Amino acid sequence: MLSRVASKTIANRLKVFLDRIISPVQSAFVPGRLISDNILLAFELNHFLNTRSKDDRLDGTQLSKAYDKVEWSFLEQVLSKLGFPSPFIRLIMLCVSSVSYSFLLGGKQFGSIIPERGLRQGDPLSPYLFLLCTECFSSLLQHAERMGRLRGVSICRGAPSISHLLFADDTLIFCRASLECSQVIRDVLEVYRLASGQEINFSKSSVVFSRHLEESLCLQIMAGFSIRRENKMELYLGLPSRAARSKRELFAIIRDRVWQKITGWNEKLFSSRKRSLDKISHSGGPYLCYGLF
Repeated sequence: MLSRVASKTIANRLKVFLDRIISPVQSAFVPGRLISDNILLAFELNHFLNTRSKDDRLDGTQLSKAYDKVEWSFLEQVLSKLGFPSPFIRLIMLCVSSVSYSFLLGGKQFGSIIPERGLRQGDPLSPYLFLLCTECFSSLLQHAERMGRLRGVSICRGAPSISHLLFADDTLIFCRASLECSQVIRDVLEVYRLASGQEINFSKSSVVFSRHLEESLCLQIMAGFSIRRENKMELYLGLPSRAARSKRELFAIIRDRVWQKITGWNEKLFSSRKRSLDKISHSGGPYLCYGLF
């Protein structure tokens, strides 16, 4: 209980500074930033990718067991590099490392396992510490872009170049479809994996190429990646990421999502599900979709 109170206190103090530390491409957990920011950017960039771009591609990646694999030594170094004072770092690391696990067999508790890495699920401090770690990944991509090794997507003359968007452990990478850029992305992912302990969840990752790109080049690039290829990106953060021919088609996702919730409900139990149905209809998803599109 004392550890949770300390974590909550530190989290409230830490989130005040997140907007100054975390890159603008990250929109999760940062006060003043909205999930809709990334959704709209992804929508416009995906539209550009499918209509006007001739040599760009999009990679969607997700970290595997994002919280469980964060190395504590890496987290401590990140906090130090960001300029946090040593007493504050020690307090954070004490909250992170003061955890143990045990087995429950037949109603009895056995053993005690003390982990050496990972952030606790449900801890109020964990989301903010995770953002600080992923900021290193963002910095690696930004450095590669500044050095000219990676080229992001700019939808028009004078528009800023965007090489990636982040929402917690969900990542979109936009770059030129070339063997050189592909190698840069692989190098960045490998460096970040070795440093942080986090790995890409390849089963939830995919790559999308501009439809104007030659198939031979697509095949060469795919040979160096262990992720699946998709013809187009349909969804991003649960909402449409491309323009549909009609509003009916665009909002079909909302209809399908609600239908999945109520399918299988027994007619006799329907009245007892009224509260759940009311929760679905008043959730933020549909209204966010209506507001954006």
